Amino acid sequence: IYINTSPDIQIKRMMKFRNLTKEQAKRRLKSQLTIKQMRDEIEHIQSSSYDRLLFEINTDEFLSDDEIASVYEKLLFEYFRRGETRRDENLFVPKEIEVKNIDEFFNEIKKHYQKNKGYHCISHIKEMLSYYNLIKNQIEKPVEFYLALLFHDIVYDVKKSDNEEQSAQLAKKIIKKHIINTIIDLNLVEKLILITKGHLESNQNFTEDEKLFLDLDLKVLSATKLRIDDYEKGVFKEYKSIHTKSEYLTKRKEFLKLLQNKKIIYRSSYFQKLYEKKAKQNVKYLLKIIDEI
Repeated sequence: IYINTSPDIQIKRMMKFRNLTKEQAKRRLKSQLTIKQMRDEIEHIQSSSYDRLLFEINTDEFLSDDEIASVYEKLLFEYFRRGETRRDENLFVPKEIEVKNIDEFFNEIKKHYQKNKGYHCISHIKEMLSYYNLIKNQIEKPVEFYLALLFHDIVYDVKKSDNEEQSAQLAKKIIKKHIINTIIDLNLVEKLILITKGHLESNQNFTEDEKLFLDLDLKVLSATKLRIDDYEKGVFKEYKSIHTKSEYLTKRKEFLKLLQNKKIIYRSSYFQKLYEKKAKQNVKYLLKIIDEI
């Protein structure tokens, strides 16, 4: 983990903790690698040594517990992802899937996600894929689960009410175009995408895979407060084009209160055990701070 602070802070810390004079601290700082040289070195290591994990933080303050937890979480997800998959800019294809041309496949996917501004963008998918690696051994149909996850928000227009249906249709089209496997259950991929339309429904007749899929889509609710703040800003960014801030806050609070009043947010026993308590706390937190976005 490379923590980058401003030169002034570095000099003050060397004077305080190493008992150096200001001139001595300046000379020592000058003898070290520049930030650009360090970043070039990090980039070289990342590209040539796939098993090395590096993370840069830019801050002049000591890290809070939430910030440390967030860094650890990101490194942990990357560790699991690399152990399971072959690399492609934080998107990946599990070893069970054979793609005709990996670059063309991902370029087409990223082209569509670039249209999505705010929370439901490619970063949301990467985040979910990291958790996918943690729970993959619990999934009965991991190939279909992965594909549904990859495509479930590929069409997202806040003005439309059929995003899930459009995403499912586009998913089947791209899968048929790029993936060689003939045993993929496209109907299951479509079903998993379509169930994300009803996160607030009380239906208890979901399969274990469907429960995990719905929970994974809402995993962000159990994240650190830093991530929760980013999440809420991202959702507002999407809806501010069609709602005034007052209208958005009214509707958003209604949604959050419905979540708060649910007996359980997560449907699978796995997510309930590990993340339910934190998700409940974060929904309460969002209702408290939402007016400040």
